[in-house]
Amino acid sequence: MAKLIDWASQARWRYSEQLQSLLGLDRTQKPPWLDRLHKIARYHSAIKYMVRLAAKQPEVFACIHIREVEAPSSRSFSLPNEKAPVLAAVKNLVKEDSGTTMQQLEKHLSTQDVEAKLRKACRLELTLHAEMQIIVFYEGNPSLVPRMPFIGTSKKACFLCHEYLLRHPLGLQVSACHQKIYPSWMPPPYYPIPGRFKSTPFVKLSRHIEQLTKRELKTALTAPRRPKNLDSTAGPSLTITATTSIGLGSRQAAKVQFTPEDDSLSRDLE
Repeated sequence: MAKLIDWASQARWRYSEQLQSLLGLDRTQKPPWLDRLHKIARYHSAIKYMVRLAAKQPEVFACIHIREVEAPSSRSFSLPNEKAPVLAAVKNLVKEDSGTTMQQLEKHLSTQDVEAKLRKACRLELTLHAEMQIIVFYEGNPSLVPRMPFIGTSKKACFLCHEYLLRHPLGLQVSACHQKIYPSWMPPPYYPIPGRFKSTPFVKLSRHIEQLTKRELKTALTAPRRPKNLDSTAGPSLTITATTSIGLGSRQAAKVQFTPEDDSLSRDLE
């Protein structure tokens, strides 16, 4: 497995141009398997970065506790028996422009019945995402809150997790957010917990989402659709310390050179 990861890294960083030329691809063409290859290469970068960090700051790894966090059960969710919940929400948010907004919603969602589409989409099993499970764990175990407030994941955080973390007193951070909203997202449960944390972060998030929805209903429905972001970012974000080789798992050190005109490296580390 280590050799395969090293080969993927070599293909991504050392032989990228040769591979594109061999396959007859330009920069706008990227078959799905090539994205997977690049993802594996970023795992190699992540490993190198962790080794470097351990060498420079061994105290970070000197006292690591491994604890199991039991995921809560999913919870069913469905809309109440309101006749037109979308229209009611739109009227509450945009007031007098609700008729025009509903027409724009129909066009944007390619449907003539927004209410039926919403009801079909909202028969859900809500799940507590990993980032929210960590929040719940530290709320119940404040003595274990890490001094480095970072959550390490191979996937970017979803929009709601990211926004919730920004409003939580713990100040935990993630390296990146892919800006997607999952209808099945479940907020952390707020059962009685001794200490300072209450439902304030969720109230703040709710207000922010309401303001954002109001703005998007007024401006975004007629705008072009944005390209989807990739969920996974198996590599150290916000840094390029893993882009030069330390010879980990390879027979020969790979040298990486890039110029401002070639931003493929920075894109992979976003």
